[in-house]
Amino acid sequence: MRTIALIGLLLLSLSAALQATILIVIQTGQDVLLAADTAETRTWPGGARTRAQTCKIDQLGDMVFAWAGITGFAQTDFDVRTAVRVTFDRTVPMDIAVPRLGETLRPLFERTLVAMLAAGMSLESDNLWFAVHLVRPSHPTKSPVAWTLRLRATLDQHGVPHATVRAQEAPRDEFFGTLGTRDELVRAVKDGTVQIPWDGNLPDRLTAVQKMIAVQASATPDRVGLPMDAVLVTSTGVKWMTPRFECIIRYDL
Repeated sequence: MRTIALIGLLLLSLSAALQATILIVIQTGQDVLLAADTAETRTWPGGARTRAQTCKIDQLGDMVFAWAGITGFAQTDFDVRTAVRVTFDRTVPMDIAVPRLGETLRPLFERTLVAMLAAGMSLESDNLWFAVHLVRPSHPTKSPVAWTLRLRATLDQHGVPHATVRAQEAPRDEFFGTLGTRDELVRAVKDGTVQIPWDGNLPDRLTAVQKMIAVQASATPDRVGLPMDAVLVTSTGVKWMTPRFECIIRYDL
């Protein structure tokens, strides 16, 4: 059975709002291919915009994780990538570690939203999210284990944010999912302009995800752009399919 998950998110980082770009997951039942573009658009208080290149995929031991949503804010020292690297417990099963990570991040997320409001930034329904997708090998004869952690906040009648945590294991069979700006990408997949090869042919899958990103970049060049990062997780380990993009913002455009 094939599963398709399409989730639109808005990214924010440091004291700037980062427009959502693309994370793509293709899982065949034997392995998981995780890909992302490396462009982002930061919208600062006051409306000024800058472009940057950055990573959205990282590796911690035998685990790969990708992030989207309100992933950082300097005034509260909130940074999802760092929090995962520091607090994720790889000594316990994923069904324990992922929810535990969510409960650790919940108060930091809520404090960040309060700080953003205090800084005069607007919080709409689309930017009250963040998500982390985590994948790691489970057993030499079994498919990798993949989980998605989502935190979503709502504002109460006094404008105070309250976050809920949802941790969900991805299907072990064929699965296609996206996070971010993806309208044109979805159309291309649905109308067959880009076809997902489910037969395990890795070069074809890499070509497909590159085409998906290129299609979306053509439609929304202010938010999405190549090159891409791509990493494969199999039953035995992790292999980067592209030169690993350094997990720092390299330059503003």
